[in-house]
Order: sequence, then structure tokens, then C-alpha cells
Amino acid sequence: MIASINPRVQKGATCVDGGGFYWVRFAPVTVDRHSISSGEILVEVFGTGYLEAHTKATVSSKIPGRLTSVGVDQGDFVHAGQVLAHLDDLDLKHEVEIEAANVIAHKAGIDRLAMIWVRGLLTPWAECI
Repeated sequence: MIASINPRVQKGATCVDGGGFYWVRFAPVTVDRHSISSGEILVEVFGTGYLEAHTKATVSSKIPGRLTSVGVDQGDFVHAGQVLAHLDDLDLKHEVEIEAANVIAHKAGIDRLAMIWVRGLLTPWAECI
């Protein structure tokens, strides 16, 4: 019976119980010791998921055409001024040749009119045109 126990004995029992709790709760922990050295750190990350760019840009040409080659792939780093693709310019070359022929034809017409003018063969009706 607790009431019949001497109060001094009761305090001593509480101290022993508290000391046991303290020893179990705050006892020293064993640790492993490692030495530190300098060297190369290799970092590899593996995971699955989706990556999104911070900045997205739309790339387009000023003229329509077919692509003959693409110099980059999705995910490649690109720099300002780097050629990303080549357009087929065969159709444009044909248009340039046609327009060059038109220029030559118009120059020939102007030369012909100048020659007629110099000879004085232009009629009043031709001057109105």
C-alpha cells in the first residue's frame, strides 16, 4: 500500500524511474565516422515524367516552301543566328529566271521605241500611248 510507505522512499523511487527514462531517452547514440576527401562528384538523375521549357518560341519562314533539310532536333540547344533548316529554292530560282527574261524583253521594247524616236518615225498617235 502506497499510503503506508515512507515519503522519502516514495521520492527516491520517483527519482530512479525518472533517471531510467532519462538514460533510455537521451542515451548517447553510436555514429559511424567517415573521412572527407576531395574528388570528382558524379551526379546522375533518373526519373520519368514530362519536361517543359521555360520559354517557348514559334519558328517560321518569311516565305513558303518545302524543307530540304533540318539541322536541329527537338530538345537541341540553339544559338542566335544558327541555321535551323533549309528551304527548297528551286521554285524561286525559276521565278527569278522568268522575271529576268521579262526585264530583258522590256528593255528591248524600250530600245526599239528609242530608236524609232531618234529616227523621227513616231506618229502623233504613238505619242499619245
